[in-house]
Amino acid sequence: MKRYIALLLAVVCVLALAGCGSHTEKDYPAAIMVEGTVYLKSAAAMPAEIDESAIIGYTTSYTDTYPDKDGETNFNRELNMPYARVEGGIAVLYENEWYLCTAKDENAGAGGGTISFYSEPTREGTDPVDYHCSSISMKQAEDLRKIIDDVDTWVNDALVDRLAYYFDGHIEFAGDKKLYYFSYEYNVIYFSQQFAEIPAEDMQVIKDIAIAKGMPVDLHLEQPGSFSYAEVTATFKAGDPGVKSEGFVNTESAPISRIWDVKTQALNECTIEHDTVTVNYDETAKAWEVTYSTANTLGNCQSVYMDENGVTLLIVYGE
Repeated sequence: MKRYIALLLAVVCVLALAGCGSHTEKDYPAAIMVEGTVYLKSAAAMPAEIDESAIIGYTTSYTDTYPDKDGETNFNRELNMPYARVEGGIAVLYENEWYLCTAKDENAGAGGGTISFYSEPTREGTDPVDYHCSSISMKQAEDLRKIIDDVDTWVNDALVDRLAYYFDGHIEFAGDKKLYYFSYEYNVIYFSQQFAEIPAEDMQVIKDIAIAKGMPVDLHLEQPGSFSYAEVTATFKAGDPGVKSEGFVNTESAPISRIWDVKTQALNECTIEHDTVTVNYDETAKAWEVTYSTANTLGNCQSVYMDENGVTLLIVYGE
């Protein structure tokens, strides 16, 4: 059965878009198309001459926008300029000098909208602690739009457990006021009270954008280590120094199915300053161990033990 997700976050991403939707002639950088690829012309001439044997063609047409056919340029109305394949791209002879032209990055630039990545997986109704908002290019927007348009079935969010899931960010397309939320965990897109599962390869398109922008994509998909709760209880007894066996904050069940849930729940019991958190799980006892500590420091640690429902069982303090 497909896993679906719903979320309506109270997040507004302020748009800071560089205009790429409509252009005049001067908006387009000097470019030439060769063998189906657009190459951008450098501002400075090449120091080396190009051998005539390297020439592979001559310019055949002119356009005011980006070239869309082979041999077309947008920087010289005069035709029959020779161009050659060289290391790093294409060289074109313009005003008696050779200029290097490098392939245009289709994922560069803006104009397609924005994509925001949350620094922490965020539940419905909870503002992200922080998020990174970046412009997306027209090509990226086209790819993301296709993913959404290809969805076969959208499901109303009233049919799901709305509090069981997280979102990792949202997309806003230029000219579209809707926010399209996404979750890495179940490969889900959600918008306007409708949600749907998408193929993993489609979610990878979003992950690739995140990775290219230096954003993590495994915030709540990390795997825990292992430990033995039986060994813990055999070592630490109620009444021992540094052992707390009652008076806990977490006394009621909470939805826990991933590392981020565990960390969030255990933090309710944490009473020490720390900069490191490790999570382990005992499959036999169905128990979690969350240890808080300070890196490169001995002692001053705290381990919180919870059952599979997030109810605290034991807390052990270290010196």
